[in-house]
Amino acid sequence: MKKQTVKLNRRIIFYSLFGLILVLVFVKYALQIGFPETGFLVLIAAAACLGTRDEIIAMGISLIPLQTAFHIHIATIILVAVYVFKFSSTIKINHRIISIALMVIWELLHCFSGEFSLVTFAGNFAPYLLLGILMWTESQKYDYEFITRCFAISTLAVGIMLLGKIGFASGFSLEAIMLNMQRLGIGEKDVESVRGIINPNTLGIICVLAVSGLLQIFIAKKKRISDVVLIITLLIIGALTISRTYLVLVAIMAVLFIMAQKRSLKSKIKIILGIAIIIIITLFLLSFVFPNVLKMFVYRFSLDNIVSGRDELLVAYNEFLLSDIKNMWFGVGLQDFSYKLMVQNRVAGNAPHNGIQEIIVAWGIPGFIFFMMFIFDLIASSRKVNRHQKLLNFIPFILIFAKIQAGQIITSGYTLLTLAYCYLSLCHDFYPDENDAKIGIPDK
Repeated sequence: MKKQTVKLNRRIIFYSLFGLILVLVFVKYALQIGFPETGFLVLIAAAACLGTRDEIIAMGISLIPLQTAFHIHIATIILVAVYVFKFSSTIKINHRIISIALMVIWELLHCFSGEFSLVTFAGNFAPYLLLGILMWTESQKYDYEFITRCFAISTLAVGIMLLGKIGFASGFSLEAIMLNMQRLGIGEKDVESVRGIINPNTLGIICVLAVSGLLQIFIAKKKRISDVVLIITLLIIGALTISRTYLVLVAIMAVLFIMAQKRSLKSKIKIILGIAIIIIITLFLLSFVFPNVLKMFVYRFSLDNIVSGRDELLVAYNEFLLSDIKNMWFGVGLQDFSYKLMVQNRVAGNAPHNGIQEIIVAWGIPGFIFFMMFIFDLIASSRKVNRHQKLLNFIPFILIFAKIQAGQIITSGYTLLTLAYCYLSLCHDFYPDENDAKIGIPDK
């Protein structure tokens, strides 16, 4: 108890700055009160300078749901720079830098074929910097529970901000709110470029990822009532996006957690009952507070084109790749990616909505090989930290892999940042006592 109190006292500064950032996001975007974006970066820099290694990483992961609130690429670079300055003695760059270096060089080669922006280039590779320092840091034992809860709270804060934004615009009339809220997060057409607006599918995916982390902690017997409340609330926020991707990922997540419980039939039944209870409570609250949500899900799944044109995009970009050997083996590069495809080449009305295809369109087959080398490096590096990896460790990674089958990865900054969270999950030993007993380490 004393140890927890000391740790809490040490983190008062971090919690204060972290909470202030989330409050200011609500003030700026829900209440429409002006606050400069540079102010967020200053607060993040202050939290990093005053924070521990765990706190810097927690702030980095918490940027995932804040992707449209301010320039998270700049924020990521600030966090990495402070981390390197403070903990340079623990960072040992090894051969796992090769895959990142190859991707950087390959993208630089594409810059000769068009206009080059150093800011865009740095933004595209900012998430790799965070992933790099995670792989290159010795004694990589991070407080996964603390980081996960910060990530979940940040996601919750974004959901509350979006609800507050609708409430403010509707004069806080419940009837008007229900009328105006078609899908939580939806807004202007170019949703990813508008500050304070987040794509509904993106929000739903982030909610599922945060819930998966909380469930990992809960199943590993680190139970807190507050975690259960967070899980249910995030499931409700995700459901308000009316995202079919969200619903599919929730189903995959539930199956994975049931499969991950292999210790005994009794334990597996407990997990099934626990997940069932959480889903029932979530459905009850949804039907009570937002009665139209379930009807809207039924409507969306009853549409003729259930994949929203993604099948047509897949065909169009496959034809583009096969139309010219240069497209297949070199790609178009990340600079002005959408412009090159939608305006210059007129391939389709949208960018690729399949992560694997997107990598090949951007970098060709060599670039795809480099990226797969990078993924292999992530997994291999995590194995050195945690030799007792189980299916439970891979759940966030599997969810993101499933997500990119209907979305982007290398052109999506938040998706690349989620790989850092997946890496932390792979590195965490959820059952240290059991594993120590297996290898003969005495109880402390």
